[in-house]
Amino acid sequence: MTDWKRIITTSDFSEDQIGDLQALVFTDPTVSISRSHTSFEKGVPTQITFTYSANVGDDTFISGQILNNTTTVEEDNVGISGVHITTGILSSVRRKYKAIFTEQGTKTSTLLTSTATTPQYVGVSEDETFDNSTYVNINSELDKFLSTSNFIQSNNAPGNNLANSTIGFPAVNQYIYFISKNDNLVVYDQTNLPMNMTTEFAQTTISVKLANGTDQTMYQYRSVKTKDFSTETGGEIGYKLASA
Repeated sequence: MTDWKRIITTSDFSEDQIGDLQALVFTDPTVSISRSHTSFEKGVPTQITFTYSANVGDDTFISGQILNNTTTVEEDNVGISGVHITTGILSSVRRKYKAIFTEQGTKTSTLLTSTATTPQYVGVSEDETFDNSTYVNINSELDKFLSTSNFIQSNNAPGNNLANSTIGFPAVNQYIYFISKNDNLVVYDQTNLPMNMTTEFAQTTISVKLANGTDQTMYQYRSVKTKDFSTETGGEIGYKLASA
């Protein structure tokens, strides 16, 4: 049977009652905000663009604000839509959009964060340490790894430098390096066997330069001895750095 709906007429309700029913059908306003980058490299001056908007529904927009937390206003008297730009950002930045409406009062968007990610490094080098390394030097010797995760994992590896497989480090009389933002981690070989963190790999607290020249405390995981995998099949051995 065909579905159908009957229109309410004055035979059902009076004119005033119909008007009251129509007033009950009200679409609430909504607000939203988005960002141009979810994360970026710490120490690299970055521009983050936050785009905000309000859908007034059946309400009336009064005013808006951009906040960086619950109450602190970054930009006042913003409109029903637009962009809020932060330039030269070196560390994490967060914003949300608050709008005031005639009927529904205050509506606030989700607080969004663009996270400054500390660069981590992995690779092989003849250098005995990267303590006090310049940004240019460490980036020329090792592969940079940008991630918001707590440690370097095989499934997030840059290229073939880190893998839980026979693909790994093509070391030729070089040290194997992981430089992480986290301490007390463990190096595993391609068979998931943990390495002895005293006799095979050693952890050292070091300081390296970020892109803007500021010092960053890092944790260096280096093979105790240089490695030569040139006689191995394929010339590479796999390692990964992870929590114990």
